[in-house]
Amino acid sequence: MDIKTIIGQTLTGEAGIRYSNIQVHSGNGLPNDLEDNGMGFDPTLDAKQIAFDDTVARNNLAPEGAEYVKVSSNNQQERTFFKAESEIGVVFLKPVKYLSREHQFYQHLKANRATHPAIMPLEDVIHYNGKKLLVFPFVPFFPCADNSVTLDEYMLLQRIQDVPDKDKIILSIGYAIADALDFMNENNAIHLDIKPQNILCCPEDHSYPLRLCDFEAAKIGERSSVNGNLKIEVEDIFSTLFTPMYSSPEFIEKQLTPQADVYSLGCILYDLFCGEREAGNQNIFGFISAFSGDTAAFKLMMDAKGEGALRDYGFLVPSDARNAKEIPDYIKPVIANCLEFMPTDRYIPRELKNELFMLLL
Repeated sequence: MDIKTIIGQTLTGEAGIRYSNIQVHSGNGLPNDLEDNGMGFDPTLDAKQIAFDDTVARNNLAPEGAEYVKVSSNNQQERTFFKAESEIGVVFLKPVKYLSREHQFYQHLKANRATHPAIMPLEDVIHYNGKKLLVFPFVPFFPCADNSVTLDEYMLLQRIQDVPDKDKIILSIGYAIADALDFMNENNAIHLDIKPQNILCCPEDHSYPLRLCDFEAAKIGERSSVNGNLKIEVEDIFSTLFTPMYSSPEFIEKQLTPQADVYSLGCILYDLFCGEREAGNQNIFGFISAFSGDTAAFKLMMDAKGEGALRDYGFLVPSDARNAKEIPDYIKPVIANCLEFMPTDRYIPRELKNELFMLLL
């Protein structure tokens, strides 16, 4: 049955809360009247983003018998979300997709009694005709607004590269995300899909200005008995979600660490200073086709060509940060470290958080 049949109904969640006036929500988005408010926002700037169809990857990359492969788009995917009214306020309803690990992630946090102000809280779960909807608080861009704004939209809205205090603003954004990643690391979790579209901005919320959301790709790992570091085992690339322009190069391997999220945050910081990159410049499918399941060939290529090999496929590398005139010299080493090829050469989330904090002083 089509999930959209919930429209107009009143449903009750596991917590006994009733949700009424359920309506389709178009997702995040900038206010429609931006061109009239003197901010000079040009909505056509968004057109350069490229949507990657997961069926393309499934048809061209999946091995015989592979039942699923998922590629996250650089732009927001076409998804159906809902808003509803309840006794706890306006809420956001998100249908659980096939192979999503989001509910398991929140169950893991609940079992650990772990919360963080930057992690979008799960309020309830609704069961409807064999399907599940996760209930989240609606996060408006400013009080009484009827829209949410993601970090990529905030970048366009504020034209952040032109703001006089942009260095402090960008460092504050980076610190908030790194703090959330440190929390996840401490709770044995890795997000694995850090990108501007998965970060909601609420600048007038004095408790925390950001909310990290969309934990569909999140995985729970185990600590090494040797050094205590967190790691996760991945069956194969076709069970992993990856995002062009933000995923770390090691996503083709079967073992991932929190430094994968650190690389993604490094890409975000680079974009905040330098502007959004062209998604079409990254040959993600060529990279997967060449090296998926053959990490030995990948390492040989890196030994032979160094970071130039990754640049050939469109990945950001340390020299991109070091040579970017838009990035202040005192910040370049931090972003360059995030973009290191070897995960062990990158900061762990807590180290990155501490570095960004020191730069803010």
